Amino acid sequence: TIQDLMMFMCTAKFDVESEQLALIEEYLSTQEKQAESERKDAERKKEEGFDSISDDEEDPSTTEATQPSSERTLGKRRAETTSDNLIQLDDTDEVPLPDNSHLQEESGTQRRSSGRVPKRLRQDEDFE
Repeated sequence: TIQDLMMFMCTAKFDVESEQLALIEEYLSTQEKQAESERKDAERKKEEGFDSISDDEEDPSTTEATQPSSERTLGKRRAETTSDNLIQLDDTDEVPLPDNSHLQEESGTQRRSSGRVPKRLRQDEDFE
């Protein structure tokens, strides 16, 4: 079927590329690897059909992309920096935790933070 043929082509291509990669990593220096990757990138770009821009031509999209900031966007940027400053102030002006060491029992466990009195067990009533 077509699906089987496509899978075979992809796996065969993957096997060839992985063998080439192993060969490159084993025998070539770092500079040679970089030159080879640049050459492959150039080949891919040629296959994709990109139009290269010469030095004396301008790209029209770069001139349109730069727009002056409006008051609305400047206001939004100010709000972001203000919230960052507030977060920093919260970190520096922390209130110390209260000393609750007198609430701990001899076993070292903490009492309930709700302040409610725990329910007495029936065993305690039997001993009184």
